[in-house]
Amino acid sequence: MKRKLTANLILVVLFAAAIAAVPLWWLFTPDRTFSEAERRNLTQAPAFPLEALDDWDFDNEVETYLADQMPLREVLVGINAYEQLWTGRQVALDVYRDRDGYLVEAPLQAEPEELERRLSRIAKLGETVGLPVRLLVSLVVNLAQAVWIPRGGYWYLGTVSGTVYHNTTYIALAPFAMLAMLCFYRAWRGMHGKLDARAWLVYTLFLTASTAFKANFVFAFAPALLLLLIADLVRTRGKNLCNEVIMGCSVLPSIALCLLESLVLFTGEGNGVQLIFSVDPVNFENGVISWGFFNEATRRGLIRSFLFVGAAALLLGRLAWGSFRYRFSALTFAVAMAEALLLVESGERVGHANFWWGAFICYWLFFLESVCALLRGWQAWRQNRAALLGGRLAVCTAALAWHIVSGVCFLVLLLQGNSYNIPIATWKLWF
Repeated sequence: MKRKLTANLILVVLFAAAIAAVPLWWLFTPDRTFSEAERRNLTQAPAFPLEALDDWDFDNEVETYLADQMPLREVLVGINAYEQLWTGRQVALDVYRDRDGYLVEAPLQAEPEELERRLSRIAKLGETVGLPVRLLVSLVVNLAQAVWIPRGGYWYLGTVSGTVYHNTTYIALAPFAMLAMLCFYRAWRGMHGKLDARAWLVYTLFLTASTAFKANFVFAFAPALLLLLIADLVRTRGKNLCNEVIMGCSVLPSIALCLLESLVLFTGEGNGVQLIFSVDPVNFENGVISWGFFNEATRRGLIRSFLFVGAAALLLGRLAWGSFRYRFSALTFAVAMAEALLLVESGERVGHANFWWGAFICYWLFFLESVCALLRGWQAWRQNRAALLGGRLAVCTAALAWHIVSGVCFLVLLLQGNSYNIPIATWKLWF
């Protein structure tokens, strides 16, 4: 009798241990996040909903969590799969066994209407992402810098692309000028029909905001817009005069801000604006004009800045010049460069070279449209694979890559503690 009682006690203990083993094993085993056998993420422990103890969603999450984290789960899943295979029940799950013993999913039936519906949604999405995509492209190309060449002058002084690091008002101006230009393109679409009042207002607000930070952008944009409106007036023979007047009025708030700023900036005796050729070089620091065409380093700097945009202008042809955006950005940049090369402040600000800020920001707008023309070119090349077009695109792409690599190297030099005004002419790789 005693022996039978002992055997029963051992049986009860073994039974209890067997029941407790699985929960204890599960309790002291870390949760897994991914199942290699099923190729999917496993459910993690849900948060306990103190505010709703009768929340059925929580019950379902707990059930799924316990099923996913069950000890030996992958072994049991494998046994179940083999059991379904042997009994033939996998056919009910749309899984078939081929002649070689592999399991394959049942082929899906074609649903043309559903495919057409999804493609139409993608097409509509593509129509709405034009502006963000261009902003992303502008962010990427902002790493570009005047290309590095041995004995090439200075990274900063005299270039039109190396000034994004040290002037706070220019840094604040750049995004607003970019947005003003992009919004202007959108507002111009209705120029020969009905102007979009909201697009015009947004463009005007961004233009005014950019002028509030620095007036250089509107100094170049306003003359370029005037030339554009005059050309449109001649082409339409005055039939579009109302829209031309409304578009011209968009710069009036910016001009008012410029007049207000001039009352603060040009209060000193002799302060103003004059042609650079009329200024005595003695008035400049060390008697030397250190920008434009007046010293060798800056001339080389300008050439290094124009490598990609020059290649795009010469090689891309109608892919570039056929775009209104490209032509107007080129016109704006040309006006800004003319002002930077020909005009200078007088008085105590004679050596500040502040007219170059307009060339700097307009260069980036022109650079962005050149990149867009390059992307259009590659898209056209994918359709016809013309060898000549591919060669021209390859040259332009190499020039763009050279700009970006040079900019990354320049940024690394700055992070190492070097000044933005780095005289690389002293780094002679050949003589």
